[in-house]
Amino acid sequence: MNVVSVDLSPAQLDRRVMAGALDGVVLVALCAAYFLLPVLTLGVVLPMWGVLAAIIGYSVVPLAVFKKTIGMKMFGIELVSKSGHAVDLGNLLFRELLGRGWFPAAFLFNLVFAYVAMLMGAARFAMPAGMQALFTLASALALFVAVLGHFLVLGMKDRRSIADMMSGSWVVPQQPAPLPDDADELAERKAARARGVRNVVIAEVLILRLGLGAPWVLTRKTESTDQRAARLLRQKLEREFKDRPDSESLAGQLIASYRIAGDLEAAQRVSDEHSAARQKANEQRLEGQLRALDQNPGDEATLIAVLGELEDRDRLPEAKERYGKFLSVHPEPEYRAGFAEWLVQNGLVDEGIAEFRALVKAEPGFEGGHKFLARALVRGGQLEEAQLEYHRELVLDPSDDDAREALEELDEELGPVPKAKLTALAKELQVMKK
Repeated sequence: MNVVSVDLSPAQLDRRVMAGALDGVVLVALCAAYFLLPVLTLGVVLPMWGVLAAIIGYSVVPLAVFKKTIGMKMFGIELVSKSGHAVDLGNLLFRELLGRGWFPAAFLFNLVFAYVAMLMGAARFAMPAGMQALFTLASALALFVAVLGHFLVLGMKDRRSIADMMSGSWVVPQQPAPLPDDADELAERKAARARGVRNVVIAEVLILRLGLGAPWVLTRKTESTDQRAARLLRQKLEREFKDRPDSESLAGQLIASYRIAGDLEAAQRVSDEHSAARQKANEQRLEGQLRALDQNPGDEATLIAVLGELEDRDRLPEAKERYGKFLSVHPEPEYRAGFAEWLVQNGLVDEGIAEFRALVKAEPGFEGGHKFLARALVRGGQLEEAQLEYHRELVLDPSDDDAREALEELDEELGPVPKAKLTALAKELQVMKK
């Protein structure tokens, strides 16, 4: 039986210090990345998780497979167990996280950061006072021991730190293994190394995804009972709204539900779909009403509905044509007066005045005819003529208080009508009465 001797001579101190310094810089950079990326992208702070991911990814995995980190590789040293093989994972975790002080340092940093953020009003922090004191004391003590343990190598013959003693590890010069003479054995060693590299790459990718993915998972909102009920209601309303997008009540309920949930984009979508559906429904209703008027142009209720729709669409010529067909069926003075007033209200003042003139000429006894004409004349800026029409109205109906008040306002603005005009006006109306 061949006994293989293991050389556990300590590595040169200067190489060990330089390798540790390089690894420390890289680890700090990795911890900062794991800390800052979630803060900047998600607003989540998980320093303990970041330190764990950085330590496992940069130190534990390479040490377990290759017995060295990047810094140790560059300065020709490695970490081995007493047998000369790689240290097992459990001891490596213990050595790197606690023995070297990374985890207690992360907790103390987390505590300081939390209080600073709380004082600045950027975050909230809560932890039972007793637990906080216990964890802080334990972390401070562990960090002190770890820092002290690094200096212990100066006084130890084998240059082992407290971390090495706790994990059963030795830092030694890199010892290249002699190549086997057997070709099959050499091929097996190369295949094993390739598998090791592959496994390290896979592990590093998984650690990176877990390190950056955990904060993202924590930001995903979990559903409470009320939230689930609200979501189910929205789904029910969506199905009903899909069948009846023109429904005012359904659209209102669905929009309100989305706004409460904070989904303003969905609320706007529902509003737009509802508006489009309402517009389409209105167009279909208007087409049906127009067909009904074609068959019965004297239908007053349908005409009123159609006039409003056509006015909203700025289709006044078509509305005027429909009104004219209605008057051919209903030539009564009140309908003619209504048409003239409609013309005035829709900006066709001159046409409205002409209609009122024709009405009072054809129906001189129509009650209020001169008053309506006077109002149209005021809208058209023909104040003096309006003043005379109010006088005509009062001669025919002295009890018309509306006409009297309107005439008084015009008299204040224009002055009273000359007596000669009033005398001629009275004679004119006497002739009309005969």
